[in-house]
Amino acid sequence: VNQKRVKSIDLQDGDEIKAGRTRLRMRLRLPNAVDPQSTATVITPLEGLEAVRSPVPAQSPTTLSIPGYALEGEIGRGGLGIVYRAVHKATQRAMAIKVLLPTRAADQSATQLFLREATILSQLRHPRIVEFHEFGMVGQQLYIVMELVDRVAPESLWKGMPWSRRVHVACGITQQALEGLEFAHSRSFVHRDIKPANLLLVRNGRKLNVKLADFGMAKNYQFAGFSDLTDDRDARGSLAYMAPEQVIDCRFALPSWDL
Repeated sequence: VNQKRVKSIDLQDGDEIKAGRTRLRMRLRLPNAVDPQSTATVITPLEGLEAVRSPVPAQSPTTLSIPGYALEGEIGRGGLGIVYRAVHKATQRAMAIKVLLPTRAADQSATQLFLREATILSQLRHPRIVEFHEFGMVGQQLYIVMELVDRVAPESLWKGMPWSRRVHVACGITQQALEGLEFAHSRSFVHRDIKPANLLLVRNGRKLNVKLADFGMAKNYQFAGFSDLTDDRDARGSLAYMAPEQVIDCRFALPSWDL
C-alpha cells in the first residue's frame, strides 16, 4: 500500500494498492452515519480501479406506501436498496421489504440489477436462503417482499463462549452457508457478495441456523457476458471479501469465487 509492504492497514481515500501486477486506487465516499459493512462496493476502472460508495438518505416509511403492508421502519440498506420491516395486513405476519433507492430509480442499470435480484430469489427456495415472497411496483417504486429474519448479533453469540466451542459453532455456520451456496450454484447462480453481513444467524430453539441474504450482486454464471449489466474488467462485491479474480473482472464469476 503506497509502495510499502503491509500485513494489514486501514485504507484511506487515494491510497494506491499493488498486488502482483494489479494496481488499485481507493476512493471512498462514506458518510459517518452509514455502516460500511452494510454497503456493497462497486469497483470500476479508473487509473487502475476505483472503489466508490455513495449511500443516499433513506426514504421515510411515512412517505412510502405499499398496498397490503404497513411499513414500520428501516432495518438495513445496500448499494441498490433500503430494507424495511413491514407487517402483512391480512395475516399480521412480519416481513422484510426491499425497495429500490429512489435516487436510483431513473438509473436503467440499477433497475435491471434490482429486477435480476428478484428473478434470482424467486428461483431459490431453500432453508439456507432468505425466502422470497413477492415482487411488485407501486407508482415508480420497485419492491421485493422477503422473509423477515430475526437475526442474532454475532458479537452476542461469541461472548463468553470457550474457544473450543467457538470453533465448533464456526464450522457449523460455514457448513450451513455452503449448503445454501451449493443449492444456488446448482441452479447456475453465483452470489458474488459473500461476507459476514450477508450470513444471517437465526436461533431455532437451541439450534443456530444460517440464511444467505442479499442477492443484489448475484448472476447466472452460465450466461455470463450476454448482458450489459457488468462491463469488462468491472468488479462488484465487497472488497475485503472478494476473490482476486473478482477484483480484476467479475463479469465471468464462477462458483469457486464465492468460497
